[in-house]
Amino acid sequence: MMRSFEKICLILPAAVLAVHCSYNNRVNAQDTPEAASTPYTPPAPLVDTTPPANVTSVLVTPGNQNLRISWEAPPQGDYKATRIYRAASAADLNSAATRALLCENCSDPVTDASLTNGQTYWYRLIAYDQTGNAASGTTVSSVPV
Repeated sequence: MMRSFEKICLILPAAVLAVHCSYNNRVNAQDTPEAASTPYTPPAPLVDTTPPANVTSVLVTPGNQNLRISWEAPPQGDYKATRIYRAASAADLNSAATRALLCENCSDPVTDASLTNGQTYWYRLIAYDQTGNAASGTTVSSVPV
């Protein structure tokens, strides 16, 4: 093993009254078969697999041929937006074939228009985060008047 040491100082004029030094220390060593170095392996990046909480305080306000949907977003910092699906029944919300996407990246509130007065409409509001993790969803229904 070889070791060297170097001290470099800069002496400033008396008016400043300061001495600035830098130190350089260099060590050269070779591995031996008995003590070979293990290469550094950085840790694997953390993957976010936790969905945000469901939206809360969902309120559906009936109007003439429309329903106005409002909600409170979950408190998680990585919450991105809410997706809203509409269907003719609660069971129909469970199948992509029988539900319709009302809006993606929805902002509170959303008005669903051109509806039939007196018919029940079902909605599922699904919060999702920056990495695409989605909450289980909140289901509500209402009837336009």
